[in-house]
Amino acid sequence: MSKSKILVVAALYKEIHTVNCPRGLITGIGKTNAALKLSKYLGENPEVEKVINFGTACGINYKIGDVIECTEFINGGFSYPGIDNNPDDKIIQTSDYGPSVASFDSFVTEFPEEAWDRAIDCVDMEAYAYAKVCKEFDVEFLCHKYITDSCEEDEQESNWEERVSDGSNLFEIVWENVRKS
Repeated sequence: MSKSKILVVAALYKEIHTVNCPRGLITGIGKTNAALKLSKYLGENPEVEKVINFGTACGINYKIGDVIECTEFINGGFSYPGIDNNPDDKIIQTSDYGPSVASFDSFVTEFPEEAWDRAIDCVDMEAYAYAKVCKEFDVEFLCHKYITDSCEEDEQESNWEERVSDGSNLFEIVWENVRKS
């Protein structure tokens, strides 16, 4: 696949500031921004065949500094009667095996109750939206998360702020491997 058919997407520029890719999209924070910006981009650029998300996450089953490739995307904090009849409104899988990420509408600072019901490995604020949009546009989706913090750690938000840019150098290595494949 030509690298010009690959789009790298992130919520914040500082998450990917060292990644040298031909196509990049910064969506802003949150599921709504992620869905709107990515939908608009894919609608205007139908040649895109693969979307790769590089972003940060709060670790539950991974430690600070890990980079993981998530394959299960959970719409965190989202429920309504009959949701089991519409599983795509809650969970999207891109592979049968791999870490899961639950996307919430706010910065998670306490262990999410949903993590007890389902094996949630990390939490963020955009991955589910990216996965949903890619599924709707029939575009392959890959998602790499750099674990910047952990639930309920002291000064979690300031720790995230200090570490958010650290993942960019690691994502550059991942990007080079994806680009060569």
